[in-house]
Parts: sequence; C-alpha cells; structure tokens
Amino acid sequence: MSNKNSKDSVGIENIVKSIITPEDIKNVVQKIYKGSAFVEFNFAPYSEDRLGVLGYHLRLQIVIERSERGSPEILELFVKTLPFDHYEHAEDVKEGGFFQEEIVFYEEILPRFLKNCKSARWCPSVYLMKKNILIMENLKTQGFDVRERFFDETATIKSAMSAVARFHSCSIITQAELNRNSKIDVTLNSFYPNSFKEKAFGKTQPIGTWFFGTCKIIAAVALRLGYEEYHVHRTFERISDIIKPSDKFVNVVCHGDLWSHNLMFDDTQPTPNCILVDFQLIRYCPLALDILQILYLNTTRSFREKSKNELIQYYHSILEETIRNNDSVKDVSIPTFEEILTQVEELKLFGPIVASLFFPAILMNLEGVVQDLQNLEKRIEFLNSDRVNLTLSQMEKDPFFKDRLEEVIGEALELGKRMDEDEIKN
Repeated sequence: MSNKNSKDSVGIENIVKSIITPEDIKNVVQKIYKGSAFVEFNFAPYSEDRLGVLGYHLRLQIVIERSERGSPEILELFVKTLPFDHYEHAEDVKEGGFFQEEIVFYEEILPRFLKNCKSARWCPSVYLMKKNILIMENLKTQGFDVRERFFDETATIKSAMSAVARFHSCSIITQAELNRNSKIDVTLNSFYPNSFKEKAFGKTQPIGTWFFGTCKIIAAVALRLGYEEYHVHRTFERISDIIKPSDKFVNVVCHGDLWSHNLMFDDTQPTPNCILVDFQLIRYCPLALDILQILYLNTTRSFREKSKNELIQYYHSILEETIRNNDSVKDVSIPTFEEILTQVEELKLFGPIVASLFFPAILMNLEGVVQDLQNLEKRIEFLNSDRVNLTLSQMEKDPFFKDRLEEVIGEALELGKRMDEDEIKN
C-alpha cells in the first residue's frame, strides 16, 4: 500500500472514530453477545486491495469479555462507509442516494422481509447504521469469500440462484402481507416510494459519466462486428422500458448488481452457500432481471443455451419451497416455472445489455493500465476518461476479455435487430 493510500486509510479511520462512540460499540456487542462487555476497539483497512468505488471498507476489531470464557477474545466486524478518501466523489455518491438507500434497505426493508419470511440466510446481519456508516458481520471470518471468476461453474451459479430466489421470496411474501388488510393494491414500490430510484442506467453521478463512456466502447466494438451506430442506440435505449415495474409480470425488489464481487460463497459441498452483499442498486422490477444478470455476468453463451432451463428450474424450486414453508401468508401467488421462463424470454435483452455495460469495467485486466490501483482518484480518473482505444487494445491482448465482450454485444444487437423486425411486421 502506498504512503498516500496509508494516509487516506488513517484519515478515514479517524473520521469513523469521530462518529462511532463507545456506547455504539457497547450496543453492537450486546446485539451479538448479550451480557458481554468490550475492553477496547479499533478500526483498520479491510484489505490491502481497495474494493469498489462507491464505498470504503474497514475492519472493526473489538476486544470483548464473555462471562463463559476465561480470557478476552477478539470480535471482528465489517464496516462500510462513504468513500471519504475522495471528497468530491463521496459527495456524488451521497447526492446520488447510493449509500442512503442501502441504509434504508437494511434499516427498514430488510427487517420487514425477515419478519415476514422464514428462509435460509441470503444476506449479512447488520448491527449499526449511523451517519453513512454500516457495521455488519464480517463474512470472511465465517468462511465466505468472493470468487473472482466462476464462469460456467454450475454448482456456484446454482448457489447464487438460490440466494436470489430466497431474497425474491421475501419480497413476494412481504408484498402479500402488505395487501392482506389493505383496501387498495399496495406494492413495495408504493410503500417505499424513495427506495428504488434508478441509479445504474442514466445520469445519476458518479455512474452517469461511466455509463456514457461505456456506451462509446460498445459502439466501437459493435462497429467492428458490422453494426451501425444507430443499431446500438435503437437496441440500448430499450433498457429504460425493461427496468420499469411491469404491468404484466411479477415484480420484486431486485438486487441489480449481481457481479462476482457482490456474491460471497463458502466451501460447502456439493453446492456452496451464497450470501448477497451490497444493496446500493436495488430496484423494483420483474424478477427475471436478477436471473438474467446472474446468467449473463457469469456464464458463456454456449453454457446458457445448454443450462438455462435447468438453472431457472432450480431457482423456481427454491422460490416455491421458501414461500410454501411460510405459514403467515396463505394466499401468496407463486409464479410458476413457465411464467418465469416467459419473463426471462421476453425480457432477455436485459442480460446481454447489462453484461455489455459491466464487462469493460469488471473483466478488463487493469494491471499496468491504471497506475496505483489502490488510489481512488486514479480509478475515477480512469473511469471518467475516454476508454475506447484502451479497451480495443486490451481486447487484442486478452482473448477471454475479447470473446466475452464481443459475445454479449453481438447477442444484444442480434436481439435488438430481431425486435425491430418484429415490430415492423406487426
């Protein structure tokens, strides 16, 4: 870690220390080990590598004393804050609502979900939310970790599907519970009107600048594949309708950011357990969008064509089992496997579009491309720059990156062209 980054982390630790009080730490410890006392606590960087750009991560180490133990022990938790190491960027993240809406999710929506729905765990426990700071369990201490790339690994993808199915089950059950005694139709979107603003696609900063920069990359790759720029615009502008709540399909609270770093797995065999993290881009929309995101961000086209129905069937089995295991709501309408397949097929364009937008950032090898990857300012400078020539150059150096990017952009434009033709016929 460079000297500048070390100074940044110390500065962030001091900011957090000025907000989190000993009384806060006492309350956190009581939530985890009732009747225990803490001796001291300190904050440290979560890892040597900087994770993400919409937040900053720390470890909270608390020395505790439990009556049943003879000696003090260390309780280690995970802390997420605004990216205070870059003031202007932190203000953009704050103004864009990324952090606040995640806090509302943990503070208001998640407790309602967990109260209404019994299921195997799919999210971390959160112990404190205070002034843009979240303190939650450290999943790494329980054997969970991210898997950098798990393309076409059936067991891992099934695990991710099961976690998403349980998340969606909680949404379906909670919405039914809200409507049980209501004289008007209540959706989670209407009940939490400020919690599902679209942030991933559009002008919301800081993602807005990155989004439009990536669109230039897609247009350049599309040109190489033989498509004109108007094909790109016609196809990708369809995203705004796809991500809206549907009048036709079942809507749920969707995660919206299901790339590999937001899925944590343990080593359980044959199918690992999965925990979803980072709920900054949640939206209320058809459940198929999360399914498509998992499929397109983590599988190749040939694998999807062979295994898609099997994976969706697995998702449906977990969704149905979870809902049926809850007795509190008898009249919940469970989407059938056929209904989910129809959703996935009709909204299929979302998959290759979202992968086209994500892959230039998450699959490109940045070693040697961005100097000092741990420096947030350098990362933002890179994301805000014109990355077209650099991306095309990296595609020639990295066949995996090239194949994945051309595959999803090509599929998106194939689908878009077919939709245009169908609309002309009709």
